[in-house]
Amino acid sequence: MKNRIYELIVLFPLFLTGYSFARERVLVKEVIQLTKDGNYKYCPSWSPSGEKMALTMKKDDNFDIYILDLNKSEFARLTRDERIDGEPRWSPKSERILFESNRKGKWDILSINADGTDEKVIVTSGITATWLPDGENFIYAKEDYPVKTEGNLRSVNIKTGEEKAVFSDLERKLYPVVSPNGQKVAFIKSNKGNSEIWVGDLKSGEEQLIVNDGAFPTWSSDGKMIAFVTRGNNYNNIELYDFETKEQALLLENYAHIRSPAWSPDGKRIAFVSNKNGNYEIWLMILNFEE
Repeated sequence: MKNRIYELIVLFPLFLTGYSFARERVLVKEVIQLTKDGNYKYCPSWSPSGEKMALTMKKDDNFDIYILDLNKSEFARLTRDERIDGEPRWSPKSERILFESNRKGKWDILSINADGTDEKVIVTSGITATWLPDGENFIYAKEDYPVKTEGNLRSVNIKTGEEKAVFSDLERKLYPVVSPNGQKVAFIKSNKGNSEIWVGDLKSGEEQLIVNDGAFPTWSSDGKMIAFVTRGNNYNNIELYDFETKEQALLLENYAHIRSPAWSPDGKRIAFVSNKNGNYEIWLMILNFEE
C-alpha cells in the first residue's frame, strides 16, 4: 500500500513529498545540495556524532576515502591508492572505518583509523561491510561465489578474526545493513533480474521480503523504518517502509540517479547521492516529524 502527501515546499522545479503512517507523519522540510565541487562522490557514511561523513570521492582520476567535516565544510583525504577504495562504513565507536578496495585485483575489506593510521586488510574477497552496534563485529558479503556449503553473508570479529556464516541458506545476498539494535540485517536479493529488499533476523535466521523492487536500504535511527531507492524511473525516487504498519510510501521524487541514502544518527536527515545538477554530489534531505 502506498500513500502520497505532496507538500508545496519547492526548492527547485519538483515536488517534495511526505508520508502519513498510522502513528506519525514525516515531511521533507528541505533538500540541500551539500557538496558542489564537481568531483564524483559516492557512499556517504555518518560518524556517530553526525558531525562528519566518510565518503568515496574521485579526485585526480583516483577513487579514495575522504572525511567531510560538516561544520567546517572541509575534506580530509583518508586513503591514498591508485586502485578503487569505496563503501566506507564508520564504526559506532568512531575508532575505525571499514571500506572495500580492489588493490590486489579483487575486492577485499580493509580497516583504517578515522585519523588515517593503521590501515590493514581484514578479510579477502569481500564487499559492503556493515558494523554491529558493539563496534567489534561486522557483517560483509563474501565475493568468491558460488558458496556451496554456507551462505555468503559472514560475520567477523575485528579483534580475533573469527568468521562465521550469518544465515544457513545458500542464496546470494548483497548490500547488508545492520539495524541500530543489532538484531536484524537488511540486504538485497536478485530475483529474475529484479532487486528485492529482505530483512533477516540475526537470532532466529528467519528472512522476510519487504520490498519487491528497491535498492540501497538504510535504517532509521530508531529501527522502525527503512528508506530505500526505487529502481523504477531510473533510480529517481526515495521511498520508506514502515515495519509497524507494513506500508510503503514515497518520500522524495524526481531526483536524477539517486544512490546510497544514509539516515543520520539523530534521525532528522537523510544524505544521498544524485547527479541532478550534472555531477554526482552529496545532498541532504531535512525531515520533520509530526504526530
